[in-house]
Amino acid sequence: MSARHTPGPWRVDGPPWNQIIWSDADNRVCFMAHSSGLDDERDIATAHLVAAAPDLLQVALMVKEASELSGVNGPLADAARAAIAKTTPSDHSAGEGVGVQTGGVG
Repeated sequence: MSARHTPGPWRVDGPPWNQIIWSDADNRVCFMAHSSGLDDERDIATAHLVAAAPDLLQVALMVKEASELSGVNGPLADAARAAIAKTTPSDHSAGEGVGVQTGGVG
């Protein structure tokens, strides 16, 4: 699988109300949404989870490869494949239906 995403490592910078995920000094990956001070701890944790994405993808790819080489499948390999699939753009038009949740917030 060739990486189409911005290569890692990524890092978080900034206060909870203005966190930015960076891949290097000149390349912003994203600006994080925030809760306007209602839950700074959650906002910080979410930003760090996003920044860990390239490392987590690498682990999932390693699990998948080990599963394929050993011929052993199971819940861990299935979870790795499902996580990897979430990193691949779908056939949706730009932004249409991607990441949209229905129902209540929370």
